[in-house]
Amino acid sequence: MGEGLRGRVRLKTYKVQTINSARIGQLCLLPEFHPDHWDDVSPIIDEKIGHGFLTWDIDLRKLTLINSIMLGYFVELNGKLMSTRGSLRLILKRDSKLLQLIALSKIHLIIPIHEC
Repeated sequence: MGEGLRGRVRLKTYKVQTINSARIGQLCLLPEFHPDHWDDVSPIIDEKIGHGFLTWDIDLRKLTLINSIMLGYFVELNGKLMSTRGSLRLILKRDSKLLQLIALSKIHLIIPIHEC
């Protein structure tokens, strides 16, 4: 479980899992996740990519809001994965406001979205 630092309190803000047999990485962003925490997550993902985990799911179902910085991180990760013949998928709640934001941003044109 990942931790981000806010003030003096450590919050659990993300969870990274891997499915070894399928070489799939999963990143679940928890409600307290902030774009500043990406600096903690990115090296972990990069290490896993180096070990052959080229398919990634980012689970956004627990978030209610993301900003353009986060969208930029997703686009950057997608480019990195595509350059290694990997793939990225964003997982969102059906009928969520976040899904509407993703649609407005047109990010779904470059990164597949899975609704559940």
